[in-house]
Amino acid sequence: MTTCVQCQHTFPLLEGGNCGKCNARKPGMSSTDLAAVNVIPQCAACGLVSRSLENAICNFCVKHYKNTGSVHTSILGLAGVAELVRPSQGHGAALMSEGLTQSEHSSMAERVIDSARAFQPEASGPRFAHPAEINAQAGLSLKNLGRATQVKLERKQKTQEAKLLDTGIRVSATLWQSNNNKIAQISDIRNIGRFDPQVSTKSALDQLLVGVRTDFEKKYPEATQLTWANISYHAHESQSKFYSLANFDRNQPISQLLKMEFVMKRIGSQRNLENREIEIRFMFETKNVVRSSESFSTGLGSKRKRNTHAASSRRTASMTSKAPLSASHSAFPPPQRKSAAQPVRLRSAFPPIFPPPPRPPQWTRSVDTTSYAFIRTTATFVTNGKETGQVIFSQGDDSDEEFIEIPSRSAWEQKGAIGYIGEGFTKRGIYARFCGKEYVITQPVDNTTEEVEHVLTEEYKLLCLGNALKAVFDDHALELGAKTIPSFYFNFESSILGRLVPSASSQSCPLPHRIFIATPLLPCGDADPKVKKFTGNDSIGPANDDMTKAIHAFAHFSAIYSSRRLLLCDLQGKPYVSPHLSEMTLYLNFSSCGCRTQPSVYWDGGSAKIDEFLAQHSPSCADNWVCRALKLQDIVVFHDSDANNSPPKKKARDARQSLDYITHPKI
Repeated sequence: MTTCVQCQHTFPLLEGGNCGKCNARKPGMSSTDLAAVNVIPQCAACGLVSRSLENAICNFCVKHYKNTGSVHTSILGLAGVAELVRPSQGHGAALMSEGLTQSEHSSMAERVIDSARAFQPEASGPRFAHPAEINAQAGLSLKNLGRATQVKLERKQKTQEAKLLDTGIRVSATLWQSNNNKIAQISDIRNIGRFDPQVSTKSALDQLLVGVRTDFEKKYPEATQLTWANISYHAHESQSKFYSLANFDRNQPISQLLKMEFVMKRIGSQRNLENREIEIRFMFETKNVVRSSESFSTGLGSKRKRNTHAASSRRTASMTSKAPLSASHSAFPPPQRKSAAQPVRLRSAFPPIFPPPPRPPQWTRSVDTTSYAFIRTTATFVTNGKETGQVIFSQGDDSDEEFIEIPSRSAWEQKGAIGYIGEGFTKRGIYARFCGKEYVITQPVDNTTEEVEHVLTEEYKLLCLGNALKAVFDDHALELGAKTIPSFYFNFESSILGRLVPSASSQSCPLPHRIFIATPLLPCGDADPKVKKFTGNDSIGPANDDMTKAIHAFAHFSAIYSSRRLLLCDLQGKPYVSPHLSEMTLYLNFSSCGCRTQPSVYWDGGSAKIDEFLAQHSPSCADNWVCRALKLQDIVVFHDSDANNSPPKKKARDARQSLDYITHPKI
């Protein structure tokens, strides 16, 4: 039995401290609002409140009691509950009250078997409907003994099944493709899993996508690997009914996906929802996965092209006059129906009446961590004044201590360890946590303390510069109306440049060096796309897709905007679906090869590298549609100090700088 902390009412299946009504009652609510909360129906078993609740207990509690076969006495006495939770025919035992639990029933069955065995030698064969010559030791053939054993086995099996059904959510996933606005299912590919309700939706979907991907690669080995970069996911109901889940926060438990997206919106059959069974549709664009659509046959359309408008009209007329096509060649839902199925987000100034309870963080790695104090150093890009175009650092004092959680050295020193993220030629990534979020700490592998501090400070400066230049890049694109440029961001927001504070009790350091850079950890599971390099430091490389063209244009823009004082290259990143964004976004980690006219770090190539990079980019600049849209070849850069350089003043200044003025100054 569980009692609500606030109202002291007893709810046998309550999870958490307060019931639904107590969670809904907030300080400062008006009497009208309180009265509205009080009249909302409430489940007597789990404390859930819902305006659609028609019985004394909710459907989830009914399913729970049916599966376990045990009903609390206080609940069984409520009106209509006995009829709701009565087991179906053929399942044997009647409902057990709270006074006799499942384990007690099992113990009773064992005692019956023991008593039967003890009495067996004294009993005659005919009394058990068997001939007298049957050996008395063959007790298992006795009718009553066999029935008791069968009941015990059935109850044990039912208990296991009930536990699995009660605590697990069955999710099946299928794979579909969209080709020229036509959608069809990839046959013979389905992955099914049963998940604990508290498992994060992302973990469950990752597991399902990996299973679907494995079957897909066996069937089409020439296709591009399926990852979250080229896959969308939807709530599946039927061939023509599916609803995007892009706006659902994948960090939430899978139980919230079931309730909020399937139960509340009534997606799927009533029987499947009561059994906690949902179906996910993974979908990809054919052009993004398969290079040649002809080698990827799924029955979408015909290879024969229609050359005339009359042929198109005849086909349209025949489609309207004939019966509906089969599922693999069906006429797909009209665009307005598909768009109507997409959720519409509306920002409200009013908080929800029933705010969801705070959920614990969903960690992708199960590792023990220890909190360590650090002092943050902030970086700011100056846009005006004497220090314009510079990055200014400001370090906090001892009163500004923050804490970051870091695993022990044994958890990250070896490759493949739970806290080991990755390692390049010069840097190592270490798992960490900060403010309930997962981070990756970056430090050089082999450097002295002075070198590490200098390198990390310069790299963080580049990260700040990249973030600032990207904001100017976006403003310039907006002014020119270039709205179709693929979105990408630098992983600067919420990043940290910190220095660990030595402990008073111990001088040991959990990291090789006290200064570190920490950035939010991007998904790096099996179903997530890998890091891609878009530009090198010695070679710019080709631009065969829109994202690479956009990043090449950004590198070109950085040189133009800085008057060739700076060019950001060696840009690499990975696509990432934010829980609050419905589009795929590319996040770039800090560049390790920013070229500046006054190089101060080993990876700075100086003005010679800037000229070399622009020379390699120049032939493809005219063919890069992003460069053309931003008119990078026609930009004339001016500085704020040139604001007073109106044509008369500029003419006078040029005259003063001429040789004639110097030899014959005008007084």
